[in-house]
Amino acid sequence: MGKNSGMSIPGLILLLLFTVPWSGLTLLVDLHIGWAMIRQIRALGYSTVMGTVTHSSVVEEREGNETHGYDFDIRYEYVVEGSQYNGSRYRYGSDSNGDRTGHYRILASFPVGGQVKVHYNPNDPGDAVLRTGIVAADIVLVMAMLPFNLMMLGLWLTLYDGIRSRLWPPIASQVKSSHDRHHPRVLPDHWTPLYFAVAAGAIASGLMAFLLTFIVVFGFGLYPHLIVPLAAWGLILCTGGLAGRFMYRKAVQDDFAERPESAEI
Repeated sequence: MGKNSGMSIPGLILLLLFTVPWSGLTLLVDLHIGWAMIRQIRALGYSTVMGTVTHSSVVEEREGNETHGYDFDIRYEYVVEGSQYNGSRYRYGSDSNGDRTGHYRILASFPVGGQVKVHYNPNDPGDAVLRTGIVAADIVLVMAMLPFNLMMLGLWLTLYDGIRSRLWPPIASQVKSSHDRHHPRVLPDHWTPLYFAVAAGAIASGLMAFLLTFIVVFGFGLYPHLIVPLAAWGLILCTGGLAGRFMYRKAVQDDFAERPESAEI
């Protein structure tokens, strides 16, 4: 069992070649979203001044003759310590998406010529936003990235498990039989009921997050009421918790049933 246990070396290489770029792209998106959220939180402490909206419109994003999304163009001017500045940022992060109705709903609060509260960086007055703090769109984006992050974590754990089994093959006392009677095989001893519970919870949470992202975005847009993504996250956590609890109880029961001493109790 020593030399043949675990994943083959070509399999490990292929897994590594897939895991590295997947992780790189996932982390880049995570950093982009995370940095924008950090800046939004920091903007809560910005200085404020009243400004004037000079332009407000929804813009179609086109490729050839097809419209593939919408963005909005909002511009405003404001004065800080006698100097006039022009701003065009609504909030940190991307606001581009296919939700045309959501954009018009936002711009309805910023008519041309209207007064608007501008939040500007006191150390750099030209750096300003109209909306600060975390909004529903941020929560939706984090939810959308959950399946990708869970898969990234699963890939690295699988890679670690494969390398570990190649470098340090388990001895007889460190393995146990599979709980699946239809596919009997040897499992590492660290695959405890808690291990199966966490794995089941992560898979269930990732699948639910993937499904709810589409439901929220296409059903309510990227700018829904805050209660919508919060309710979605509640459902995600409940689904993961129930799946983990079920798998834990099943693994414990199967493990107990396989023990010889259980027949004497």
